[in-house]
Amino acid sequence: APSLGRVFGIHDTENAGAAQVALAEGAVELLVRVSRAAGPLLLVVDDLQWTDPASRDVLLRLAHRIAEVPLALVFASREDGRSSPAFDRLLNLDRTRFEVVRPSPLIGRDVEELIRVHLGYEELDQALVRRVESLAGGGATITTKALRTSLDTAALRPKGGGLAFDPA
Repeated sequence: APSLGRVFGIHDTENAGAAQVALAEGAVELLVRVSRAAGPLLLVVDDLQWTDPASRDVLLRLAHRIAEVPLALVFASREDGRSSPAFDRLLNLDRTRFEVVRPSPLIGRDVEELIRVHLGYEELDQALVRRVESLAGGGATITTKALRTSLDTAALRPKGGGLAFDPA
């Protein structure tokens, strides 16, 4: 924060918080001006639960100004207890300005279809589908990671015109 303070002309550490506020407000103003000048923009933030406090502050400030600009914000976050006060404040904003979408978990046929599309095979070993489904817990990203792990550890390997799954 001291180097940031120098950028904003704040030389004592007691006012480092003022520098952080100035940076957040400056970042928001930049996004607002770009949106106004360039036309409709879409800002997508994935894995919001992993963002640092300064970034969440910028997003919260931007969300408060969303009605002023042609800008859409899309935040994706896991609901696994890693919520932050800033994210909670985002959820408590005026609901007429945004919508919370909670996709349903992937189960059964959904998992099978994702694996089929990801691997490019029509016929799948049902043991593989059950194993990936149990590891993934309904999440699409975790489903593909579990699948990748099966490939990396040779638990899943090409055999003939299909795939062989060996969970051992």
